[in-house]
Amino acid sequence: MTGVSGIHNRRFRAVANATDCNSVYSNYAILSVQGPLSVDAHPQPVTECSGNATTISADINNPGLLGSMIVNWQVSIDTTNPAGWANLPNNTIYNGTSAVNQSNGVTTLSISNVAGLHGRFYRVAYRTSTCGVQYTYAAWLIVEGPITVTAQPSDVDLCSGDAASFTATADVGTAGTFAYQWQVSSDNGTNWTDITSGVGGTDGGVYTGETTTTLNVSNSTGLYSRCYRLEFTTGQCNAVYTNRACLNIDGPL
Repeated sequence: MTGVSGIHNRRFRAVANATDCNSVYSNYAILSVQGPLSVDAHPQPVTECSGNATTISADINNPGLLGSMIVNWQVSIDTTNPAGWANLPNNTIYNGTSAVNQSNGVTTLSISNVAGLHGRFYRVAYRTSTCGVQYTYAAWLIVEGPITVTAQPSDVDLCSGDAASFTATADVGTAGTFAYQWQVSSDNGTNWTDITSGVGGTDGGVYTGETTTTLNVSNSTGLYSRCYRLEFTTGQCNAVYTNRACLNIDGPL
């Protein structure tokens, strides 16, 4: 045979003929063709918050012998260095590293905790016992956070009508872009409301900088018992809040 593509599961037998005898047939032999393997869906980049779980999937097509596909998920921190790729074992972090649904070709890598894995690349090495190894494209894992507050806002003592400001900062961790939102409470921190500025804004529009690291209060008149905190979020990480900081207003006399 010059090529076996497209003739999977064909049966073959030999026949012996003589001039005066009936034909005699051998038992048949089945040709099992593995592959050709191809990728229907490559792994896709994933962005997740530190401490969370995630999954990465690929879909390998095998029109040949059912059950003949062999897969191994691999990891690298440098896709430009082929020697940097290594097969993943099943352990407390990774699961499904060599599992594949032979019926539909889907293979899924489960990661129980992405903390410390920012910048890793993942791909699938796939083959059969007779077809050489091939590789999917690599998927990049981006890990945001963990968010850590590095500077808490402080209480402000002032006279009624004076201006005030509150500042806080945080560390975004390995990746991610912060979104900031200052909040105000008038019941000593039991309930919190996002601050808005401008005409019709919170407390008569006395606030500016409510979506930055510094909240400005232009006039403290009537803001007794007001406390403030800053909310930090990224695209994937849940909100982290500073401690509360309050206005301690004297007067007016």
